[in-house]
Amino acid sequence: MDALSTAKSNILTRRLDVEFYLCAAIIYFLITTFSKQIYLFLDYNSSLGLRDLGIFQQALQSFTTDGTLETSLGAHNHQSIFGEHAFLFLVFLIPLYYIAKTPLLLMLSQPLAYILMTFPVYKVLKDVYHEDLKIIYLVLMLLLINPAYNITLQNFNIYGFHLEFYFPVLFLTAYYFYATANLPLFIVFYLLSLSIIEYYSLVWIAFSLYMIFVNKNPQRIDFFVFVFSLAYFTCMFLFFVPYFRGTSLPWYARRLSMGSSDFDFDIISLVKTLSINLVFNFAIFVFLPLKNRQTLVLLLPWYLACALAYLNGYGLPLSAGSWHANAVYPLILVGYINEFEKIGARHKKINILKAGFAIAICLFIAIQYVRPAYSSGIWPIISKYSDLRNDYDVIQSIKDTMKDQPLLVSFQLGKYFGDFKDVNVLDNGSIIEKNIHYILYYSGGVLPLDNQKLGEIKNKYRATKQYKDIILFEKLGMDEKSPL
Repeated sequence: MDALSTAKSNILTRRLDVEFYLCAAIIYFLITTFSKQIYLFLDYNSSLGLRDLGIFQQALQSFTTDGTLETSLGAHNHQSIFGEHAFLFLVFLIPLYYIAKTPLLLMLSQPLAYILMTFPVYKVLKDVYHEDLKIIYLVLMLLLINPAYNITLQNFNIYGFHLEFYFPVLFLTAYYFYATANLPLFIVFYLLSLSIIEYYSLVWIAFSLYMIFVNKNPQRIDFFVFVFSLAYFTCMFLFFVPYFRGTSLPWYARRLSMGSSDFDFDIISLVKTLSINLVFNFAIFVFLPLKNRQTLVLLLPWYLACALAYLNGYGLPLSAGSWHANAVYPLILVGYINEFEKIGARHKKINILKAGFAIAICLFIAIQYVRPAYSSGIWPIISKYSDLRNDYDVIQSIKDTMKDQPLLVSFQLGKYFGDFKDVNVLDNGSIIEKNIHYILYYSGGVLPLDNQKLGEIKNKYRATKQYKDIILFEKLGMDEKSPL
């Protein structure tokens, strides 16, 4: 074998090695995220609860039974889910829900969406920048072991399902077709990304404005994106959501217009939270996106809005591990790719990727130390599956006795009752209306009831079932008196 053949063989071997590690990274990602999602669902004590999981299942369940997208979990009972936000993409999940009517399927679709996101990244690197295949595989591996995004998928901030997880793959696919001048397919994925939630159109507005005023050669499609995105947001904000909610403005606009008594000009806390957010979002990319002018211009308004929301008492958008990061994650990736491809020398790219892997490992260790529960999905699923499954089956048997009657349920147990037509969360502020037939209370939950609320329940309901620290209360008959 001559020297040229030997060199080609070595290159092929190294490429196969990288392909093997990429496949291993994909398997690792799916096993870890799936096991943790399943664990959060089966463990009734987990932080996964009713709101932002049950509300989507309830809307889908309503469609399968009466053709509406009605939910009892909004601010007004039994309104369309469109009264919360313009979740138009939800209609594409209806066939998925028909396959298996369980919220677990919705949760598992989120890591699948992240896996799919790596494909447009691959296509951009390969077709737009003509990057070396080994480098591309290493970039994809870095994305798959990203501990910051991984904890977002593991419900670091309590809530279980958000359509926003579909935005990165749709935005990056649209961006790929934009970069390759495939306008028909760009428009398709651009419109799909708009359907996630109405205010994500602001991302496209900012993107188009940048291309028009900063880019030297704006295209006609940039003007179309700006005009259509602005018109879409205006229509959804002023007419669509208020129509389904029965108010003059969306709920979040009314909240901002009324101001907040919680406004606290705590700069130290803000700087600390912002710093953690920047580390989580940018560290594994060695902060390269912050060198990109387009990324900076597009992200500054977002972070300003998040900072104002934080000072106004709503800290989730700026918190590390929040699902709100899905709005900026594709912009960060675009900035990273643009800056990464400005580096000419191959060995420098390899060194940057090595640094990214090292930082990812350090972040993983830090998360293990600070919040170990968010890295314990695989072992508990294996070691505790029998107990978890038994708890789940008992709760399902209790659920079967209720026969879709109006229900108040403790937050953490609510993840199992999204298919009930009339269900809401039980806490000390809950109004127990006359139509509430059952109350399911978990005494070890995140929202324990005080003695006054428990007394109110015991005066009108009797305990009919108890399993561990879960109590089912059933409404007393007209001639019954509480034994308690």
